[in-house]
Amino acid sequence: MRRLVLINNKDSFVYNLYHLFASYDLDLKVVSNKVPLSRLERLRPDGLVVSPGPGHPERDAGVSVPAIRRFAGEIPILGVCLGHQCIGVAYGAQIRRAKRIVHGKTSPIEHDGSGILSGLESPFQGMRYHSLVIEESSLPEELLPCAWSGDDGELMAVRHADYDVYGVQFHPESFMTEGGDRIARNFLELLG
Repeated sequence: MRRLVLINNKDSFVYNLYHLFASYDLDLKVVSNKVPLSRLERLRPDGLVVSPGPGHPERDAGVSVPAIRRFAGEIPILGVCLGHQCIGVAYGAQIRRAKRIVHGKTSPIEHDGSGILSGLESPFQGMRYHSLVIEESSLPEELLPCAWSGDDGELMAVRHADYDVYGVQFHPESFMTEGGDRIARNFLELLG
């Protein structure tokens, strides 16, 4: 059975993300962002999900950034909201304040149909809860922008050029996000 590890960044909705994946045939483990990297290695995950959470990815995400650096290229990784920002930080991108703070509002998400966004309408409605974003102009060559908010142009998703590493700023686990289950399925297909 495939093992999916979910790093909990102290987000009140982490179990909504858990339930997005729980209906699939998986060994699903939730671990605190306070665990040492060696504990994650001992779990031998087939995939890693880095949850949303409060704060800044460089100060408040615990093991998340080191875990992304450790497992990228070995297993598929999905970062959601803070987890998406952690992917940016892991590869040297800059984090900045969003043009507008968005908490509990949907936006049209325009995307290129690549990777985990394959098969989704463009645009689709995505639920947003964030005040920080990855600065798109700071993306390194390895990280490719692949989705943007149709109402303010903010970067909404990235993917790694060579590895199965994906980040989404919006919340696929929210019932207000169209196609969140498709995003989960697309990600799980990468686990083999």
